[in-house]
Amino acid sequence: MSPGSRRRLILAVGAFGFVSGLPNVLLNDTLSAWLSDLGFTPSSIGLLSALTLPYGLKLLWAPLLDRYHAPGFGWLGLRRGWIALFSLLLAASFVVLALVGPGSASAPVLPAAVAGLAIAVFSASTRTGPTARVEERRDLRRARSSSAIASRSSRSAPRS
Repeated sequence: MSPGSRRRLILAVGAFGFVSGLPNVLLNDTLSAWLSDLGFTPSSIGLLSALTLPYGLKLLWAPLLDRYHAPGFGWLGLRRGWIALFSLLLAASFVVLALVGPGSASAPVLPAAVAGLAIAVFSASTRTGPTARVEERRDLRRARSSSAIASRSSRSAPRS
């Protein structure tokens, strides 16, 4: 692999890492602040911390993503197909959350919680190893480092 293409690969993986970390920020911080501003009780907001469970449980379905092609996206390959499918589903989940989110403290929080859970599942699934296609060991380490640093730096992105 030439140095130029190696650099582009590491930058692309870093950008993907940054973008894939943003839904975690939405679920952990922005959704909590939104509900707090609407007057929800701290106990109701605290229950929504369970929305981050898919990030820890993705190991249960990750082997299936490594074995089967994404329906309708098999032509992209094994990993890229799943990333494309989950990215589309993630975008749709953001739209649903915007539409069903509570408008007041008396509004039900369950629809927003379900949309948040979908965001967590699709986001966690998107992050099941986009760097695995890097062939050289040294480049794999650099790509993973780039992705991890970018994902963590997305947590310091400006919040509303």
